[in-house]
Amino acid sequence: LFIIDSIYINAASSINFLLDFKMKKNKLTDRVLNRYFKKVKENRNSETFIQVRNKRHYSLTLVYVKEFNYTNIYASDISNFINQVNEKEKSLEEKSDKLLISNVKLEKNIYEMNKLRTASEVVAKELRQFIETANAPIFGINSKGRVNEWNQTSEKITGFKKEEVLGKD
Repeated sequence: LFIIDSIYINAASSINFLLDFKMKKNKLTDRVLNRYFKKVKENRNSETFIQVRNKRHYSLTLVYVKEFNYTNIYASDISNFINQVNEKEKSLEEKSDKLLISNVKLEKNIYEMNKLRTASEVVAKELRQFIETANAPIFGINSKGRVNEWNQTSEKITGFKKEEVLGKD
């Protein structure tokens, strides 16, 4: 059991601190806090840590004062801050989950688009082969009246090479 020489507590913390850490008339009965006091006093140093009591979060700093051979405790109730951080983390986790779902959907869409592109390329290649090897003349004219397609059979029948007629009226 430690006797605490000095306790510095901000106004917001003092409301519950003494009860939460089982302090009566500068006597400390809280086991965990007692261990920290013992460690600080033995090592003659300072230590800052966070402890939770009765759903309240405290930032505690124990400072050994060599000149007087005693330990001061500085306490702040940081529950509101911790709750805000927890809410922000929860919000970030929810946003992260939504992004993950969106990414999965996007990856699926990209996969489907690639499948369609590949299928389209196969059809285009087969159509090109059909046009080139057809036994009938096949030629195309675009909306401006210019030749945009001319197969081998068209070349044989007309005598004009594909390079000669493409883009002409």
